[in-house]
Amino acid sequence: MTLLALSGCGGRQEHRKVERQTPEPRAMAASKGSLVRSDPSDGRSLWSVQWDRATLDYGSDGSFGGSMEGVSGVLYGRRGASSRFRAQRAEASQKQHWLKLTGGVTLEATDPPSKLQCDEVLWDASADTIKAKGGVVLDAGDYRVGPFAQLWATPDLSYFSTPDLFERGRRSMQESKQP
Repeated sequence: MTLLALSGCGGRQEHRKVERQTPEPRAMAASKGSLVRSDPSDGRSLWSVQWDRATLDYGSDGSFGGSMEGVSGVLYGRRGASSRFRAQRAEASQKQHWLKLTGGVTLEATDPPSKLQCDEVLWDASADTIKAKGGVVLDAGDYRVGPFAQLWATPDLSYFSTPDLFERGRRSMQESKQP
């Protein structure tokens, strides 16, 4: 009788720890294709890219990212289409608004006419800045500079500098254009 009183009559209760799982991105392989990435806050185009082969990751929150091979496309600055690009590979992140180009990267702008060649470019659309690395050479017709280990530029390639001087020089350039 004592044994019954100690064990109680309510039965055994189990406590389960419920873990909330983070949804994993869904990967999809694709052959030739293209996409245009726009800023969701204002709708302006950030870049467009065409590829020969790609692995695209779609998150359950609607975001995407991925890697692409055999790429070409357009980078859009705050004033619209700024430069065309070609590269062996690209990686994209929708959440951070960047596109990374690697392998024989070439950017070409038309106004003013110029060409940038390097090993890698990070297009930071949020900062409206091209961050080039590895044997960077810029040819603007009248002059050619490089090679540099790193060079940052505006998307139309009209202003460029080493990373340590880029923001200060760009601000100065923008202030001189104001009436």
